[in-house]
Amino acid sequence: EVSMQITTALKKIYNDAGDTTTIQNKVVEALAKQKTKASYMVLKDILIQDPPVFENDFEYNAIFSDITDSLPLARMLFPEIMQLFTIDDYRDNIKSILVTLKDSNVISAKDYQGYFTKIWFDARIEMKKLQGKDEKRREEENKPGNDQKTIYNAGATGNENTLIQYADLLVPFYESKPVVHNFFYKLLYSKDPSLELKAALLLLKNGLIVPDSVLLKIASTDNFRVKLYKQLLQQKLINRFPVKYSNQIDIARSLLLQDNDNNDVMDSVIFLNKQSVTFQNKHGLVYFFKYKQRKTDGWKIGVSGMQPLLNSEISTDSSFVKMTGKVLRDDLILEDQLFDELKKLIYSKHNSSKHFYISEGYTRYTHEDDNR
Repeated sequence: EVSMQITTALKKIYNDAGDTTTIQNKVVEALAKQKTKASYMVLKDILIQDPPVFENDFEYNAIFSDITDSLPLARMLFPEIMQLFTIDDYRDNIKSILVTLKDSNVISAKDYQGYFTKIWFDARIEMKKLQGKDEKRREEENKPGNDQKTIYNAGATGNENTLIQYADLLVPFYESKPVVHNFFYKLLYSKDPSLELKAALLLLKNGLIVPDSVLLKIASTDNFRVKLYKQLLQQKLINRFPVKYSNQIDIARSLLLQDNDNNDVMDSVIFLNKQSVTFQNKHGLVYFFKYKQRKTDGWKIGVSGMQPLLNSEISTDSSFVKMTGKVLRDDLILEDQLFDELKKLIYSKHNSSKHFYISEGYTRYTHEDDNR
């Protein structure tokens, strides 16, 4: 078989290269791309017995990107490849592949439980980094004039993805290892709402308990409310979404914040009005808000829709959601300004969107009306 012949030849080249790392590294790259059982058996032996050293992270990432392309073949490397978990150059890539294999049910916690101590040690180091950042946030909160909500909304600790990867690997031991329970407690009550959200969803996904108070705290944050709603809906756990925020206005406000590409903290987002709209045979409600990033800014117009006509129903449809950047003017009629921004948004969607209808005093408009 040709592939077997290639693998045999690559193995010989590697052995003959001696200490010539450039040639050996090229052989490792070729074996990873070969994607056969034979090539991965050779690759595993090399990685474990004589792990190559590359010049930069890009080369390490490229090797493991090829390995991740085939999960059944990647599975062949475990658990033996976990020996490299102690090497900084390898740790992140091995951790990422292990999480992928676990989440894809290709590997189970039993397959790496022998390395629990090492995984837990590194997770604890990352947790200490988080706690240090949380302490700095508390200091900022206690300074006169600082807004606790603004700081809470800021999110993103920097090591978020790493912490969640460790949490994913540790969650199978949640009930059997008290240290893991404590680890998740710290995530759930951190100063990073994104971490709180991901940790809560990870526990719920695994059938574990999340206090209502945690979900209420996440839902109270405009930036993360709709993310929580969508994930709970996807996991068929929408009954866990806090009733207090299960309404169209709060969901529409949160959807509007998702249009904030720079994730800028808003000083205020205030509901103004809503209108029923018919667009391409779809009927619903569009919500209007005014927002400003800083107290000294002027109010700008935000549009969020469509929500169902029935107020008791909720949608995460973001077809007509936009922070327009248009400043509200006191010398113009409010309703006219809101309508003009909605009209621009609808027209921008598609050529076929030239006909729509807004109720409550408005009549049918077409592109020709722009010239009136």
